Amino acid sequence: MRFIKHIKASISRFDPRYAVFGGTACVVLGLFSFIWGGGAGNYKLLQLPSGAPPAWVYPIIWTLLYFMIGSGMSQIFVQKQSFIYADKVRAAALSVIMLIFNIIWYPLFFGVNAYLLALIDIIMICMLTFFLIYYISRLNMFASILLVPYLLWCLYALYLNLLIFLLN
Repeated sequence: MRFIKHIKASISRFDPRYAVFGGTACVVLGLFSFIWGGGAGNYKLLQLPSGAPPAWVYPIIWTLLYFMIGSGMSQIFVQKQSFIYADKVRAAALSVIMLIFNIIWYPLFFGVNAYLLALIDIIMICMLTFFLIYYISRLNMFASILLVPYLLWCLYALYLNLLIFLLN
């Protein structure tokens, strides 16, 4: 019951203007990563593990996830309480670092076919996202919940990346 109250309070502090701006900015960053990485033409050439989705699924999922990531992370800047300043700084720093690792993954994997480096990168993404969810939850629980699907997808991508590395 207390958890539900916490969620309701978080939703009341959730600023949709920041969410739309942050979500759109992250979608643009994702598009930049796709262009920088040279597309996913070699996906069809890879020996894929069991459970790998078809190539058309990725743009849909990543657009939704990037929007949710940006919407959740944007709420860091909405919180006005001064006692959470340290959490805001940690969450903002983790957000930037996580996005850098995220943007780098695509060119590593598809651009230069460096599957081992991409695997190390996605392990870092998963760890950073876990801590990011923790620090954002201290600021706004609802915003942190928006990052959970991203963490789950990254764990799935970790599985795919590991097996693609081993199979190719």
